[in-house]
Amino acid sequence: MAAAERPGGLTALAVINVVLCCIFALASLAALVTLLVVHAVSEEPAAGHPAGSVVVSGADEAPGSSLAAPDAGTAPDAPSAQTPHHFRHHRPVSRAELGLEFVDSVLCAVLLAISAVGYLRMQRIAGRYVGSLYGVVALLFFAAEHHVSHQPLGVTGLIALIYPVLTLIYVNTTFRNDLIL
Repeated sequence: MAAAERPGGLTALAVINVVLCCIFALASLAALVTLLVVHAVSEEPAAGHPAGSVVVSGADEAPGSSLAAPDAGTAPDAPSAQTPHHFRHHRPVSRAELGLEFVDSVLCAVLLAISAVGYLRMQRIAGRYVGSLYGVVALLFFAAEHHVSHQPLGVTGLIALIYPVLTLIYVNTTFRNDLIL
């Protein structure tokens, strides 16, 4: 079929998929670098984190810098004057969370790329089925990450749910008859 016969909404979904694929690819690269640079603080799991917590390698090597470990007299959860302000409210990240984020980012990037090509070619398997698979996988990983992190659902979490749900709705209802090849 010619590109003129393809619905504009399907083309828009393909463009959004390509943009999100690039974002997920960058996120997977960041998660991989973090996994390679970060090491376990201790062999004992941190409170609330069954997989333990991590810290950036070399953070304790630069006393007086903004990455230096907090003073021994302060509580580990209390922000210190040495901690940069944008890190003060973040908790330690477990290796399980980092690994889950890496797998999520790689898998979503691949599924988004395949479904974008399927949308442009108006294919049933590459477009509709892989697009639906992306929606289900993204929702499952969102639930798993939310469960592992023990964080309350916030506005950013709700935003992360919007595109997978819309993808499931559009691919299986609105563009169902267009993805037939």
